[in-house]
Amino acid sequence: MDQRATGLLGNYIVSLRGMGLIQGDSLRIVEDVADRVLVDITFPRSRSWMSSWSGLDQTFSPVGLASARRRLGSRLFGGESQEMTQAARAVLSRKSSKAWASVARKELDPEQARLSEATTTLIRFEKAAISAFGELLRGETSFTESTRNSLQTLAAATHNAEPFPSSWSATNRLRSVISNALSALELGSDPAATLLGLHIAVTREVRQNEPWLRHLGETPAGLQRWRPDSGTPDFRFKNLRTLLRQTRWRPHAD
Repeated sequence: MDQRATGLLGNYIVSLRGMGLIQGDSLRIVEDVADRVLVDITFPRSRSWMSSWSGLDQTFSPVGLASARRRLGSRLFGGESQEMTQAARAVLSRKSSKAWASVARKELDPEQARLSEATTTLIRFEKAAISAFGELLRGETSFTESTRNSLQTLAAATHNAEPFPSSWSATNRLRSVISNALSALELGSDPAATLLGLHIAVTREVRQNEPWLRHLGETPAGLQRWRPDSGTPDFRFKNLRTLLRQTRWRPHAD
């Protein structure tokens, strides 16, 4: 039921495919590529290493994590993906940055610079929309005037910021349902009905899952006390910072 965790897992899978570590049409490991990252592992011919935690630990214990992490960093940030290299340089050039909007944009390509600038506006809208959706989960069917005005203002700002990658065509379903919701909120449509429609469309049509909420006024079992996560909303930026720290990758380190 954790939609955000599902999205995060999908993001990791896309990253692994981008590095060539797993196959494009399945979750199978590309063994020769993985071997170059985890050089120290010698897998037993039998699959006994998969039968117990102790067997797994014995197999992986020879791995030199420091060197493996450095190789992973080279694969992530020093490989064929210029976008990853540029993003890493932008963060490392301004180590005090805490969000995409404050990185060294001169290191980014025009598309990345545009999206990083739009991120702050998008996150403000996301936080307001998630908070309002929490009220719907608790059975509310409408919002206060203050919440309605805030959603309308933030939706208009987000719509103007054009937060979508150029690779997302106009027919991209996720782009179209989000864009339609932003336009509806900006024009003053009922925000409760609009957020419900957005939730149903993303869950069913994009993620092919069942929505938490189907009708306004419904109170799904176990979700009445749900509250938005207070953690960092821009998890991709946080993950990039973490990977740079763990792999210790630096420009020209390869």
